[in-house]
Formats: sequence, structure tokens, C-alpha cells
Amino acid sequence: MPGPSVPIGTIFFAVGSTIFSYLLLRGRMVPVSIAWLGVFASGLLVAGLPLQLAGFPTGPLTGYYQWLPALVFQIVLALWLLINPAILAFVVRVMSTPPRSHGCQRHLSADVSERQFHPVHAQASSTEPVPANPEISVS
Repeated sequence: MPGPSVPIGTIFFAVGSTIFSYLLLRGRMVPVSIAWLGVFASGLLVAGLPLQLAGFPTGPLTGYYQWLPALVFQIVLALWLLINPAILAFVVRVMSTPPRSHGCQRHLSADVSERQFHPVHAQASSTEPVPANPEISVS
């Protein structure tokens, strides 16, 4: 027998799944039919789980049967994500690209050593003010 926190957790899962399916529908990341299936299945859970927790009979969608539409949505979405050629090509491209070495330390140390000996930076480090235009002298 599940503990008392399981029904409340399933309600939060159903609400999160509804939001996720709605974002999939709005963003057009998956086919519209799959996204609508997710919205429908999650909506059934959002409506049915609180009623079941309150003790009302929910008709034929009681017990494990109420989870069947969500199960179908999850399996169809997973298969579509695995088989979709655009996503598959992206994953292959990312996995086959070697990691880039930026060499930040090498560039940073070269930049610091260049600043120490550059005449413009040497002027800026003196106590006299540096004119904005080098042709105009400070009197």
C-alpha cells in the first residue's frame, strides 16, 4: 500500500506533465498530435486524481486505467524523439565533435605581458594625467 504522500505527488506530476505537454504544443517541438495527446492524457490525470483522492468515484478511469493515456503519450513521445532524423542528426553531430580547447590561460598571460610593456599602458600607469588627444598637451 503506498504511503499518504503518493497521491499528492501524483497530482503534482500530473500538473507538471500538463505544463510540459502544453509547452511542447506551443513550441511546436513535436508533432501537434503527440502534444495534444499529452495535454489530453495529463488533463485527465489532473481532473481525476484529486477526485479520487477526495473519495469520489471517477467511473471507468480508476486505478491503473487512468494512467493508460499518459503511458501511451510517454511511449509515443519517446519513440518519436528516438526515431526523428533531425534530432538524431543533432545528437550524432554533437557527440562526434571533439571538445574545443580555448586556451584561455595562454591568451590571458600574453595579454598581461603585452600590457606591461606597451607604451600606452605605461603612460596610463604614471601619476600624470594622460590627455584624451595625444596632439594636445596638458599645461
